Amino acid sequence: SIADLTANSVAGQVTDGLGNPPGDSSSSLSVEIYFPDGAGNMTSATASSSADGRFSFSDMIPMGNHLIRAVYQGNDTTSAYVSVVPGSRQYCDLKFSGSLW
Repeated sequence: SIADLTANSVAGQVTDGLGNPPGDSSSSLSVEIYFPDGAGNMTSATASSSADGRFSFSDMIPMGNHLIRAVYQGNDTTSAYVSVVPGSRQYCDLKFSGSLW
């Protein structure tokens, strides 16, 4: 179905290099995912992280390989690619290096 191709979900968790969630620092953390907009261009969506580092993009991600990136205070970033298959909910962990928070 069209929904299986275009309305998938991606969720995950952001931690620092020691495996710690952001806690109070979550207000300075955002998660971005980049994907085609269906008209030949790229677009992005941004999600906030909870104190335990969890984030979610629900029912809006098309199938394919997409760059997902966490940005802390506008300076520190970490990224990965997530492969989204039709009709799915994918999970992607993002980990910063070192003790960030």
